[in-house]
Amino acid sequence: MVGFVFPFLVCAATAFFLLHWGVRESWLAGVALSTTSVAVVYAVMLEFGLNRTDYGKTILAACFINDLLTVLALGLIFAPFTLKTLVFGAGSLAAFAILPWLTPRFFRRYGGRPSELEAKFLLLCLFGLGALAACGFKFFAGRVLALGEDEEPDYELSALEGGELIHDVLHRLVDKIDFRDAPGARAHAQEMLTAVRDERRSFARDQGFFDLRWRSIERTAKEFIEIEIANRAANPEVGILTEHKIRFALNDLSDPARVRLWLEGRIDRLELHPGRGKVRNLRVVDYKNSRSADRYRKLADSTGAQFGWTDFQLPVYLMGALSELGDRLAADATLEAGYLVLRNRDKEQIATVERALVDLDPKRRAAAKKAGEHPVAERIIALVDDALAGRFDVDPRQCDDWCPYRTVCRYYKTAEPGT
Repeated sequence: MVGFVFPFLVCAATAFFLLHWGVRESWLAGVALSTTSVAVVYAVMLEFGLNRTDYGKTILAACFINDLLTVLALGLIFAPFTLKTLVFGAGSLAAFAILPWLTPRFFRRYGGRPSELEAKFLLLCLFGLGALAACGFKFFAGRVLALGEDEEPDYELSALEGGELIHDVLHRLVDKIDFRDAPGARAHAQEMLTAVRDERRSFARDQGFFDLRWRSIERTAKEFIEIEIANRAANPEVGILTEHKIRFALNDLSDPARVRLWLEGRIDRLELHPGRGKVRNLRVVDYKNSRSADRYRKLADSTGAQFGWTDFQLPVYLMGALSELGDRLAADATLEAGYLVLRNRDKEQIATVERALVDLDPKRRAAAKKAGEHPVAERIIALVDDALAGRFDVDPRQCDDWCPYRTVCRYYKTAEPGT
């Protein structure tokens, strides 16, 4: 408390008596110059490992108390005293009385799990009190009634809505149409496109904007139809699964019976190419409604800096397919992964992936790790372990120029040559 009260009074007195500011302005200066930043202090604690010491924990606790006193000072000095103030006071007293009794019992019953319920419970309490302080009715509406604010109306399809629509169109086309009959496929596909358009148009916020976007989607779908006809002609026996759900476990290396992580997802397109009673070629494909073929070519390169390091979509898809196929997959089967970049002429960005890189078997993963290799499964487990241990080092593998947190990040990105 001294860390807040002393600078608060000194700064306020300096502003009032020496700088001759007004009363309210002086109080505000005192509040502004006596607060602290938990984010900055916590980042420094992590960097030097002080967050694991009693000294570091004491400093962090002092920061929280300082911030709490800042909020209280702002409220007492500048907020009007109304019925809402009484609601906040009553709510705060109830929280202060209940939480010390509830928190240890909650942690004993639900703590110590990978979901980190302790941290979520503390954040719920902190943000809940903040919402109550801001507006008692807003707290009641949001936390008790679970009401949400309506977003600003936008009559155009968002990027997410457009992507979902084109995925739905392609899913229906592949599932419902026999592309081995080219003329019939084209006719049936046109009927299906018309049906989807009529179905979705009736729900559009603005049918004019929908029609504009639909022209682009329809053109993309027709190009996809021709690619699919050619693909089925070249591979008449291929089995194709769309929107295929996967769920699999990553088991511990030292104790293969112990599950470290469960992973799940949905593969846009899973191709199974048969041969001699087995699957000889396994290919996972993700649809991207984009023009940037070069970007997805790099993402699909299993020897690159992103595959399984900063981008896990394709390797997780492959691991899920391997887990599901099991003995149906030939021992020397070829694994492929990539993207269908729908709005680029060079649509297929597919690359071969070494099986050892996405292997799920704990014994083979352990042998690979001992040999100095880095299977994707071990990279994923290491990332999760770091997060659970609270290690969020400011040393990114990939730094985004447009990251919204650049203003508070201490990482200095070295300019690339020629930029």
